[in-house]
Amino acid sequence: MTQTLGSAVSEVRREEPVLSATDLRFSITGRQILRGITAAFRPGELSVIIGPNGAGKSTLMSLLTADARPDSGEAMLFGRPVRRYSPKQAARLRAVMGQHTAVSFPFLAEDVVAMGRTPWRGTPEADHDEAAVATAAEDSDVQHLMDRPVTVLSGGERQRVALARVLAQRPVSPLPHRPPVLLLDEPISALDIRHQERCLRLLRRLADEGACVVVVLHDLDAAAAYADQLLVLEAGAVVAAGPPHQVCTPELLSEVYRTPITVMTDDDGRVLRVGPSR
Repeated sequence: MTQTLGSAVSEVRREEPVLSATDLRFSITGRQILRGITAAFRPGELSVIIGPNGAGKSTLMSLLTADARPDSGEAMLFGRPVRRYSPKQAARLRAVMGQHTAVSFPFLAEDVVAMGRTPWRGTPEADHDEAAVATAAEDSDVQHLMDRPVTVLSGGERQRVALARVLAQRPVSPLPHRPPVLLLDEPISALDIRHQERCLRLLRRLADEGACVVVVLHDLDAAAAYADQLLVLEAGAVVAAGPPHQVCTPELLSEVYRTPITVMTDDDGRVLRVGPSR
């Protein structure tokens, strides 16, 4: 898998974004939610969107995935507006884990994970369905849950099953110039600390293998530790963007979150820990 991803990414210049937003604006009933968001997400990078409640993080994700349509501006996926892809076309190019992953029917966990392979029915990629599901289950640590209905699982277990579904959706053999794109909205919110770290290490590895990974997180310490790029939103606007050592300053974060934030760095300026001042 790694070699296949690497060969695909080698044909994509790292500085060229595969997913981008240009001057995205969005409002609901006259209230402006996003105010001209511009951002770029590249293969081989883990980008983390942070910001306080109501900053517009999930709305931005909805526009990037074409779940919502902007008032103006454009979200682009592989050089084409995301809204111009059919649902099946989009599903073959990017996998999405929304903030709400509840399943109301008692499907077996294995069936939920296998739903990630739906976009590949009738294609040569479908030959890899069984292997893709097994790998996704192992990566998400849900192998032992596969024969259980999702309705009897804990919140954290359900979230890991949802993550496995997203991982299974990735093509085993990506097309040239089409590295996997993963968008995940708060994927660790219900997880215990072991599985939080396991998930974040996995996303870090996928980015290192060439995937374009975009994640919404509330954990500033985790965001600073794992991200290549941080995008800080406040009141629907980007107030900072860049690597953690540039973005994570106590002055900026304390102002954005309206609470004192401490940032610890080493002698080289690398961010070690980020958290509330106590």
